[in-house]
Amino acid sequence: MTYTKDLQQWLQQTVWLSPEAIAKDRKWYIVDAAWKTLWRVAVEVAKKLHGKHKPYYCDMWDCGDNVIIINAEKITVTWNKMVDKIYYKHTWWKGHLRETNFQSLLKKHPQRVFEFAVRWMLPKNKLRKQKLKRMRVFVWSKHPYAQFSPEVLDAK
Repeated sequence: MTYTKDLQQWLQQTVWLSPEAIAKDRKWYIVDAAWKTLWRVAVEVAKKLHGKHKPYYCDMWDCGDNVIIINAEKITVTWNKMVDKIYYKHTWWKGHLRETNFQSLLKKHPQRVFEFAVRWMLPKNKLRKQKLKRMRVFVWSKHPYAQFSPEVLDAK
């Protein structure tokens, strides 16, 4: 009898939010990536996208926030990763393993560098695509989301 009473009290104390309430509570953050280390910025962005900073966080809900990254082409990396780091892609045809180093990917598609970095920091489940859709990456310092008045996220 006491177990069911304790369980009922616990369920009454727990906050269960609807998806509409979670979507209404989403905040906007902006990160200036100019001359900052890629992985330090990616960690902060992944935390905000995942929603672990919220008091009602639950791993089965998509309760993260929106993040805008500006100046993506001015990112830096440590050591010799600019030349040594290689991204692989396989076309699933025999002998079609494509490889691109960090420097050429940063020149051609600076947005993909952040997408790759943040994607592997999020949990590997069905919500990962939804969380990545809330990350917007821009090469320049202007963005069309000023109407949401984003808070500045300071990534060291």
